[in-house]
Amino acid sequence: MVSPNGLIKIVFGDPAAIAYGELTPMMASLGFHEGQSYTPRGEPEIVKNYRTGEVWSEALARKELADDKCTDIKVISHRAIPFKRPSLPSPQGVERRDTAGETYLTCTLNGILYSAYGFSETGGDYYYQGSQILAGVWTDDTSVVLLAPQGMGASAMAVADHMLRSLQWDQAWWQRQFHAAVAQANSVYAQATQAIASQGQSWDQTIRGVEPYYNPQTGKTVEVQVTGASRYAQDATGDTIGLVGTANPPPGFVVMGKKPQ
Repeated sequence: MVSPNGLIKIVFGDPAAIAYGELTPMMASLGFHEGQSYTPRGEPEIVKNYRTGEVWSEALARKELADDKCTDIKVISHRAIPFKRPSLPSPQGVERRDTAGETYLTCTLNGILYSAYGFSETGGDYYYQGSQILAGVWTDDTSVVLLAPQGMGASAMAVADHMLRSLQWDQAWWQRQFHAAVAQANSVYAQATQAIASQGQSWDQTIRGVEPYYNPQTGKTVEVQVTGASRYAQDATGDTIGLVGTANPPPGFVVMGKKPQ
């Protein structure tokens, strides 16, 4: 958000937010490096070791100031903030990281001396085997960056505080999102169940060495033993024979077709 006179800027959240994957020893041995993008679980991530909320608040603020063409960026102070939101107990071999921090900076923009403030909470899960880290992924959970001419910082803070306190949770929207997510999950589950059932039947038939064929005259489907024949034929009594090549079946036999999908 930018004030009407263009002097104050308030940024909630990171518009370029993405999950960050820890650079594990195994990844490093394979040639991965920080800043590299990859897709380990079907969703894009960037290789980047965990940044505490204090460190990340400075990084986000510096990036925002640089994007605004602020020059002579200086850090005045930064500190870690006690993390108040309780985390659930982690199972053995799993570490949950949750930290928060803030940074105060100054810079120059269009000949005006500016003050800036950055706040961030970061969190992630890390998996270990003994002391060896196997995997880890973290995200920028909450962040705020403020930019205002020196002397107007308090006003910018007051506006940001009012906006944050005025945020309301739309229960109706959440219900729609929840039902949409459930419907999508049920659709995926049904599709997966159908696919598994189909594969299970095909697997069973493969193991038993049979294939389903149908008689175009009777419309009935039967399983025939796979013997190397190229075609199969059946008579009125249900006897089935295998045919090789393009030879016509004996009198009284009709050529069968593969079971339609």
